[in-house]
Amino acid sequence: MTGTLSVQHSTKPQSIKIKQKCIAEHNLVLPDNSIGIKLDRVHITGQVALKHCTNLQHLTIKHPSPAVHDLLLPDNITRIEFDHLTINGGGLSIKHCSQLQFLTMTYTDLGKHGLVLPDNITCIDMKHVIVTGGLSMKHCTKMQSVKLNGTNIGEHELVLPDNITDIEMTSVTLTGGLSMKHCTKLQSVKLNGANLGEHELGLPDNITDIDLYGVTLSAGLSIKHCAKLQSLNLITTNLGEHELVLPDNITHIDMSGVTLTGRLSMKHCTKLRRFILNRTNLGKHELVLPDNITHIGLDYVTMTGKLTVIHCTKLRSFILHRTNLGEHELVLPKNITHIDLDYVTMTGKLTVKHCTKLQRFILNRTNLGEHELVLPKNITHIDLDYVTMTGKLTVIHCTKLRSFILNRTNLGEHELVLPDNITHLDLDDVILTGGLSIKHCTQLQSVKLKDTNLGEHELVLPDNITDINLDKSIMTGGLSVKHCTKLESVKLE
Repeated sequence: MTGTLSVQHSTKPQSIKIKQKCIAEHNLVLPDNSIGIKLDRVHITGQVALKHCTNLQHLTIKHPSPAVHDLLLPDNITRIEFDHLTINGGGLSIKHCSQLQFLTMTYTDLGKHGLVLPDNITCIDMKHVIVTGGLSMKHCTKMQSVKLNGTNIGEHELVLPDNITDIEMTSVTLTGGLSMKHCTKLQSVKLNGANLGEHELGLPDNITDIDLYGVTLSAGLSIKHCAKLQSLNLITTNLGEHELVLPDNITHIDMSGVTLTGRLSMKHCTKLRRFILNRTNLGKHELVLPDNITHIGLDYVTMTGKLTVIHCTKLRSFILHRTNLGEHELVLPKNITHIDLDYVTMTGKLTVKHCTKLQRFILNRTNLGEHELVLPKNITHIDLDYVTMTGKLTVIHCTKLRSFILNRTNLGEHELVLPDNITHLDLDDVILTGGLSIKHCTQLQSVKLKDTNLGEHELVLPDNITDINLDKSIMTGGLSVKHCTKLESVKLE
């Protein structure tokens, strides 16, 4: 069809559906009293004239081909839905639509023209929309919800309206920045895969929850003033070289895949209890945790600066996995009860001697460097697996130690002297060329050594031992058991 398509006029209000029609190069004229219009896969390159449809409330346009040249809408429309729509010519004008409340766009290209929203709109939902001329909504005083998914707003700043309460943005390009510090009613912000360019993200004072996933914020994140913020989730987010100062009242932090080469400041966060970092680079700055923190979990963390926790008197659990702490000494607080280090590199000293409440000490695939490790006297359980430490391991004063397990561990050239009361000894693939002293361990009954190298030193067993199991072990200094009158079983393989 190459002429104007005119739908027959009716005196009654009517809803019109046009599907798979071809109206090339000319206009589409619809009746004045249309209340609902749905155009589905209509081929039209001319103008869609609807401004005269004063009763029109709902408009849906889906998959037009190839594009709509101009779209002229009436003032009283309340709902608009576009799907796979490209508008050429003068763009889309809806500022005059004073009754419009809901605007939904999916795979819509508005080109280089900006979009100015009407004052009374309450909700917009845009998915994969191109509006590089900018999106203007600051004046929309009734707007409460904004959802943008896969949307490109170009280099223009997006200024949100004052009364907005909910923001959700996914894969959004906003290189002109996002302004919402003035949004006093906003409590929750969710940004997923958003690029805010070189502009700082300033959040409003009253916000309580922040969730950033895959966000680029090379100018940093400003949240120190957010006095009501309680939860901060940063996932695969780049905060650049700027300092991140957390607000005083925050209680929960979860960072995963975060790059933050500037300082992370939270010593003043007196209500913070849990601190979790995964796959995060904290750069060269010292990290000082707040006094009242109870739980620390670091996984795949790189920080060449010092980690300071000695003042955290309420800290009970300290878990580090696949973490590099660099050359600095790590001094743990005295009240800690549980330590779990797995794949940790720390060439500085680990100080736990003063941790009088520590009972379990677990190290897996950890390098402690050349420093002596002195364990606290009340410890009951030691488990070292794939540990390298060329410094001395001192446990002779640990009078409550009962179980001592070493697997695939290198203790270097220092003698290992075990405490008197130990009952269980299990060494598997251990290098201990400085020798093992256990003759004085009167309560030790069972000794298992497998693939263990004790060097040139003689191994003298205690009097009361009952079972010996030596499997592929090296001790060129010999084995002394003549005095072991209670010995019942000897296995040499």
